[in-house]
Amino acid sequence: MQRLRLGGAVAALGCVALLAGCGGTQYFDFAPAQHTGPGHVLVLHPRKVRASSVNVYFCTKVLCATGTTRRDERFVGAALRHEPCVRRVVFISKVKALAKMNKMLGTSKALPPGLGNPLTDAFDVTPDRPSCVPAIAAAARAAHWPGVRQILVKPGRP
Repeated sequence: MQRLRLGGAVAALGCVALLAGCGGTQYFDFAPAQHTGPGHVLVLHPRKVRASSVNVYFCTKVLCATGTTRRDERFVGAALRHEPCVRRVVFISKVKALAKMNKMLGTSKALPPGLGNPLTDAFDVTPDRPSCVPAIAAAARAAHWPGVRQILVKPGRP
């Protein structure tokens, strides 16, 4: 039983890391260089991609010593709504996140049986302007809200 629990925790952490991405506030997309004529070599130049939103992920009993309470989630949601430059704050339950992951993977059972749902509840914060994303993320990180595990900047389309 202990081996199954440890394996489940490792799989859950892997799923969360896969879905959350690697964080940071700068993302790069690669665009092909201009053609230089026959026999040209394809050279890729980085092009900065604009960030579109901030995601705030909460703790679970698998990832933290204690899980997040609904009171903590409501507190963080209210604080996010009062941040300047925030247009919209959407709560994404872990049940909806699992359904979205299953839909993206094209399967009804993306996780092994008996594992449960390793995903976390989250807020998706949309700013008034894309230039506000770094300020919102910095303010959220500096606030050290209870129950918040990770704050990530989500890349937008180039």
